[in-house]
Amino acid sequence: MFTKSERINLLRCATIFAIAILAAACAGAEPSPTDIVSQYYIAIEDGDADAAASLFSEEAVIVTPGGNTVRGDSIKSEFILFDLQFMDRVEFLTDFTESNGKVSWTQEYHSIEDNSFVNECEATIEDGKIVEWLFN
Repeated sequence: MFTKSERINLLRCATIFAIAILAAACAGAEPSPTDIVSQYYIAIEDGDADAAASLFSEEAVIVTPGGNTVRGDSIKSEFILFDLQFMDRVEFLTDFTESNGKVSWTQEYHSIEDNSFVNECEATIEDGKIVEWLFN
């Protein structure tokens, strides 16, 4: 049988262990680069500019299909706004390929005006945020 002191120490250890397990479970796994890109398009489909913008780091850079560079607040006010206003849907023409925090894929962008264009894309993800998105 355990003494009162041993029971208290055992209870303390069990409590600390349980808290550590709960903290690890609540933290969850960081989304994959593919998940981040998918979350962007889901946010656009839902009309949620804030959710889309939250996926980009403060230092993020986007090189658009036209070759323009977008960064900072312009990501939300120009890039995301454009998608919200003009994107009908995106079709992924290839599977996502992931390597060292970069994800690449080919997509066909369909506008609400029934125009479409194909892009090869590459996004760099760091700490769960898009830091660079290149459209080729």
